[in-house]
Amino acid sequence: MARVQLATENFATAGALTTPNWQQLNLFWSTVTASGGVVSATSSNTNQQAAARYIGSTAGSVAFTKAQYAAITIAGLSFLSADFSIGVILAATGDQDTSVQNTRDFYFAEVQANSSGPTYTTRVGKFVNGTITVLATASATWANSDVLSFERTDGDQLIIYRNGTAVGGSFASITDTDAALTGVGLPGILSNGSAPTGDNWEAGNVTSSSTQNLAGGATGQGSAGAAAVVTKPLAGGASGQASSTGTLAHTVPLGGSATGQAGAAGTLLGGATITTAPMCNDEGQVLANYAFALVDVVRCSDGQLMNLFAAVSTNGSGVLSLSHASLVSGTWYRVGPIGPNGSGGYWCGARAYQAA
Repeated sequence: MARVQLATENFATAGALTTPNWQQLNLFWSTVTASGGVVSATSSNTNQQAAARYIGSTAGSVAFTKAQYAAITIAGLSFLSADFSIGVILAATGDQDTSVQNTRDFYFAEVQANSSGPTYTTRVGKFVNGTITVLATASATWANSDVLSFERTDGDQLIIYRNGTAVGGSFASITDTDAALTGVGLPGILSNGSAPTGDNWEAGNVTSSSTQNLAGGATGQGSAGAAAVVTKPLAGGASGQASSTGTLAHTVPLGGSATGQAGAAGTLLGGATITTAPMCNDEGQVLANYAFALVDVVRCSDGQLMNLFAAVSTNGSGVLSLSHASLVSGTWYRVGPIGPNGSGGYWCGARAYQAA
């Protein structure tokens, strides 16, 4: 398996993690907070972790897929309480009904600072509609500066790693197909209490084959003589960034040629635009030239989150126009705009539109 890094965070900005890059999941009214370059939670209780999911921009504007990973460096494992922990989450939904606690769903992997070491209780589980289910738990060796990483594969396998090596043992074969977690969701952070702490979080997609730049060919750095599917930019060709003599399908913009998109001699597939109906508030007033904090786009056929658009504005007629290389013409997507601060303002409701 290979990893494609899409997002990172070093917690340099103090305070609760918030927009435009983070969304608190409001579990038990505790928050994930950065202080002194590390991250922890504002409070602690048994099985009452704080969590936040990443909603910021990604490298190449590539969307997270079902097969995703998240990783965090353990900055401190001071023993303060058996409940204190640090970890990461995957496939996190962003339910916005803050009047109902604990409605968010996600998978998690965490290390509990419940001893003086070197072994600590380690858990892999899921949080669904307010209920924690532990899928595997065991003592494992951890130390400060270790990297805890967690993957979900397309085959619904959950794998926890320490410094790039699968922990194994009780964690060797975990598979889960909970109906509440079949969608893509987003990766993030899990924490309980002011210690332990974490640093240098990252996340991305897990692939079964390489998605790195293609190299070689007479044109210099990137020439494909047959059909090629890529999820990262191709480099090469006289015009600079991409050349192909076969069919080329892509999920991110390709650079090169006079237009800066693709120097392709064959057929170029991918990229489309969604044009919505006029956006209105609850009173039926058209929201002309209105700036939405976030707009999520989900593929109707399988619930996959394709992209999160930040700070998107309607035109003078209240219409949103959303273009992205991951969108496919003729495919139906559910578009959900959220008001100015992500939790207030106008929520226009999700509607389905066909990309063109």
